[in-house]
Amino acid sequence: MYRKLFLTLTLLSAAVAGNLRAYDLGIFERGAGKLSADPAFKLEMKFLEMGDFKPGDVKKLIAAETAKHRTLVLSIEPRDLPLEKITSGGYDPLVKKIFAEIGKTPVYIRFAHEMETPHTDYSWSGQDPKTYTDAYNHFVSVARKVAPNTKFIWCPEGEESAGDFYPGSDTVDIIGLEIYSYAQYDISAYGKPLSFKDTMDERYGRVATIDMTKPVMICELAAFSVMDPNYAMNWITDALNSVPNYPRMQAVILFSGRDPVPWGTCPPPNFTLTSVPVVTASASPTPTPGAAPVKTN
Repeated sequence: MYRKLFLTLTLLSAAVAGNLRAYDLGIFERGAGKLSADPAFKLEMKFLEMGDFKPGDVKKLIAAETAKHRTLVLSIEPRDLPLEKITSGGYDPLVKKIFAEIGKTPVYIRFAHEMETPHTDYSWSGQDPKTYTDAYNHFVSVARKVAPNTKFIWCPEGEESAGDFYPGSDTVDIIGLEIYSYAQYDISAYGKPLSFKDTMDERYGRVATIDMTKPVMICELAAFSVMDPNYAMNWITDALNSVPNYPRMQAVILFSGRDPVPWGTCPPPNFTLTSVPVVTASASPTPTPGAAPVKTN
């Protein structure tokens, strides 16, 4: 009840005051896509499996984004690495090597996302909350000493239990969430395709109340329909034009690519985008991670 009331009041306040926040647009493109070259995107997300890191990997990613005049959002996955060993310092040398390649470059890091969901694909997901938060906090504390301009995104999927996994204000710079619409899955699970507002109201209402001092970022936004080829573009366009209505929103990253995993009884969705959605709502560059904090309203 409190979260619903909070969301209603903040949206109403923003509308009355004309206080619609600008945000920046980013992209993650799986495979040999062509959208990532578009200058509309100011952020680009890449993935790094922590245990597969090789010297030079992160330097190459930073150089590629710098050439595009973009900021790197690096999603680091501790796949098959025990969280307890991260907490105990067993991977400190590896963490230091990764972040030594970042140095003082402004970069966003999303570490061990979707932690509150029981995904079998993610070894860190669905574990005891304290086991997760201890590992997250240790990881960030080690990384910050090596790369002081890095900003850390704590990114649950946005489920009800997300707050149990919040590591605390000291190690979180931005709160993330994920918003997807797979029309056929939505119909099977909810009886109808969910609009952006349907899902955003619920998930933003949850994560925004966990820590009201932090800006919020949609780290993955995507849509797909088996039957309607225009569904994804229409849904995403509506979403992007609606984002400024949510106070504290800082950025949105589009997810473009095939998901190899079935959703329930529905076949794997293809979230690949073929063009950049037209955004008419206010947008402005996201401050670089090393810049002064974003003033929230």
